[in-house]
Amino acid sequence: MPSETKPAQIPSLVAFDLDDTTLDHGDKDMHPRVQAALERIHELGAATAVVSGRPVQMLRPIQAHPWVDWLVTMNGSLVMRASDEKPLYGKAISRDDVVRSFDAVGDLGPGLGVIMRTGMAQEQKLVNYMLRGSTPQGVGEQAADAALKELLADTVYIDSAREYVFSTDEDIYKIQMSFPDVPARDEAHARLAVLGCYELADMGVVEIEITARGVNKGTALDQLCALAGIDQARSVAFGDSGNDLQMAGHVGTLVAMGNATPEFKAVADEVCPPITEQGVARWLEETCLS
Repeated sequence: MPSETKPAQIPSLVAFDLDDTTLDHGDKDMHPRVQAALERIHELGAATAVVSGRPVQMLRPIQAHPWVDWLVTMNGSLVMRASDEKPLYGKAISRDDVVRSFDAVGDLGPGLGVIMRTGMAQEQKLVNYMLRGSTPQGVGEQAADAALKELLADTVYIDSAREYVFSTDEDIYKIQMSFPDVPARDEAHARLAVLGCYELADMGVVEIEITARGVNKGTALDQLCALAGIDQARSVAFGDSGNDLQMAGHVGTLVAMGNATPEFKAVADEVCPPITEQGVARWLEETCLS
């Protein structure tokens, strides 16, 4: 009787983004088929890791699954064991560099926010710009607004991110910026890049996410594999856009969703079906579980 699964096909690590990769817009948890495929690959020996821009508080529904081993949060700024949130690796942004980033773009009318281990603090303008520019195709504006507001339900709203930075002792792991239009976002990106202090990820239409230099989803996977003894050459990662681009070159196989941006598809090794067709599950089923 032939073996059900060839051991050589099982990846050492399956890393997955959330929004538009394993979580459809507005959903709190993954499609049952995706859950089942990830659970099965975990049973067969693969480690699993959520790789997200979100802080840990926004990962709770996914973290609750017993087959999730690792949380790579805030674009790779903090890597934790899922079972007890014990940190494996972390790198915050210095306060000087946080303020330097604010000063560099101050005349462009940004909305600003910062993310700490315990949650997010955001200016209302940041959220307003995000709402204006984040409505996915086929999703009504009202529904998109409601989904984003629910996602940000635990956010602390502040008058000034600059003042907030000096009022808290918490480490800041990620900076959020949004702008009134795309030209302002592009100008901000150019100015911040010149400073050489940061990793930058363009998100949505008018947003930039900022971490410390050398800190991104890809370098976090380097750290995870090295510190947890995972064979990086046999790792697989799934993504769709923005900060997922930084995983290129840091995993054995990078898989783009069918709904991924052209930029991400261009750096990916393979393309699976879109999230609406449970692409992560289908790739795992056909490549590793058949």
